[in-house]
Amino acid sequence: MYRNLSSRSLHSLKTFFLPLASMMLLNTNRMMGQNSYHSVPENIDPNHTYLFYLHGAIVQQQGANAVSEQFGPYEYNSIVEAFAKLGYQVISEVRPKNAEIPEYAVKVVSEIDRLLENGVPPGKIVLVGASMGGYIAIEAAYELGNSNLKFAVLGVCSDYAFNYFSNREQDLCGNFFSIYENSDQPGSCNQLLNSATCQGAFKELALSMGNGHGFLYKPYPDWIGPLSQWINIK
Repeated sequence: MYRNLSSRSLHSLKTFFLPLASMMLLNTNRMMGQNSYHSVPENIDPNHTYLFYLHGAIVQQQGANAVSEQFGPYEYNSIVEAFAKLGYQVISEVRPKNAEIPEYAVKVVSEIDRLLENGVPPGKIVLVGASMGGYIAIEAAYELGNSNLKFAVLGVCSDYAFNYFSNREQDLCGNFFSIYENSDQPGSCNQLLNSATCQGAFKELALSMGNGHGFLYKPYPDWIGPLSQWINIK
């Protein structure tokens, strides 16, 4: 529905949603577990690293206990807990079934703006997007225009993704880390992310686990470890 909006239209959408999203953050957030929240916590500590985890489409369709016939259970809660145990302040929720990429990206942008306004350095804000969640992370990168923020995407860059993000008016800004599995259909993001106009840096990791798109369904050390190392680089 929103895919073909111009940057000016997206800016108007952002302007509309920001006040509403801010009210939602103050009134509906609750703690999921240790160091994990549905939205930005009320008490913001600029010394912490804030990690947004944006899950794949199957969780949006089926919920936190989603199961794929091909890849098995999507261990959403385990992934969130794994990031929390590493000491990050994790912000994640199961998106509504009708959530669309640009619209939800506006919500994420509003939360990041709140962190920045409260003194959190951009280098301590990380968006981790898996599959459809990666589309949202990249959309947010376009909207935020900040080369110091960190964006990690898992299993995103297919031909469809390149077409989806083609002909954008905004600059694509950020520090990017792409992770993909050699047995999966989405592959390297070099074409999309390594040519970013105001890119801070680009890194990519190709895995050979042999489980296709299922590599992002669990907090495998194969990608959690390298991702954590990248996040902690100053």
